[in-house]
Amino acid sequence: NVEADPAARRNALHVLVDARSKEIAPLLVKLLDDRVLVNEAIRGLAFYDQPDAIKRLLALYPRLYPQAREQAINTLSSRVAYARVLVAALAAGKIRPSDISAFQARQLFSLGDATIDAALKQHWGQIRRTPDEKLRQMHEIKSQLSSTALKAGDRAAGRALFQQKCANCHTLFGAGGVIGPDLTGGNRANLDYLLENVLDPSAAVAANFRTSIILLADGRVLTGVVLQSNPRTLTVQTATERLALARSDIEEITPQNLSLMPDGLLNGLSQPQIRNLVAYLSGGSQVPLPVGTKP
Repeated sequence: NVEADPAARRNALHVLVDARSKEIAPLLVKLLDDRVLVNEAIRGLAFYDQPDAIKRLLALYPRLYPQAREQAINTLSSRVAYARVLVAALAAGKIRPSDISAFQARQLFSLGDATIDAALKQHWGQIRRTPDEKLRQMHEIKSQLSSTALKAGDRAAGRALFQQKCANCHTLFGAGGVIGPDLTGGNRANLDYLLENVLDPSAAVAANFRTSIILLADGRVLTGVVLQSNPRTLTVQTATERLALARSDIEEITPQNLSLMPDGLLNGLSQPQIRNLVAYLSGGSQVPLPVGTKP
């Protein structure tokens, strides 16, 4: 009933989707045109093999709101047949590389399909498997970060740590730098995603955040992200500054499959500090800095 309360309609569809009824699949296709139910309809399509529905979803993609677009990428990353359509759209320029988060890129990589992997490497960036040592560290930290522990975290203290450790490069809730991706709209509430990106930032690196090692004629060696390039100059963002380099001063450029974000971000932090930082990063709103902390 289109005249029913929107929240009630969304909840009803959510229940139907979670019941995995085969009869609901054709309805989900029709509901892609329903502005109230489109997000839930897109989520539901992940549970069904509906190639025609995915073509319809891609046709609608440019007109979707950001939240629905994110849900569309999640659904398109859920199974091999859908993901092949996704990377074909990526290669054709119908979906921008920036529309695919590192988490979603890792999900695509986890499908284990050579065609998808090759397309991602060419059009999105480098992806690799996280080493066992870092996986063990993730599991150990995750075991200490139950929902109860995170609720008890001091988000203000976590913001102070974010300012110290992350804000030079990343923006969150409108505060911070612009060297790395803005984290505000990311999948921060997903603890696995958050820990993977903090502990192993080079596991999935979009092409526009991949570093290069630059050897200069005066003997200096710079590590940074190449932002702009033309026959005369190269603009490079290092971890601390943006530099415009004359081509005549550059002897060699070696692209790397690494993120500018370093490993070991949590090294040296106590368990309460890690809890506070993660509580802040995974939160849904800004909090004040602790009294006496300079912004």
